[in-house]
Amino acid sequence: MAVYPKGSNEAFVQVDKLRRDDRVQMIAEADYREDSTAVLWIMRRLEERAQAIIEEKNRIYQQPAGTPRHL
Repeated sequence: MAVYPKGSNEAFVQVDKLRRDDRVQMIAEADYREDSTAVLWIMRRLEERAQAIIEEKNRIYQQPAGTPRHL
């Protein structure tokens, strides 16, 4: 994610170029209030990553461990 100061056309052009060049996935104003686009996007990415970790752990625990053997 790239952020830019609200109202700065020059900064917007710079971060938009980063997005068009596939160097960032998202651009937003540098506003970190709870209902801002930046915070909503960051929280959504975190939720997706956390869910992926949970699913991977569940998949590991659901696999049969096999028959225990004596060493």
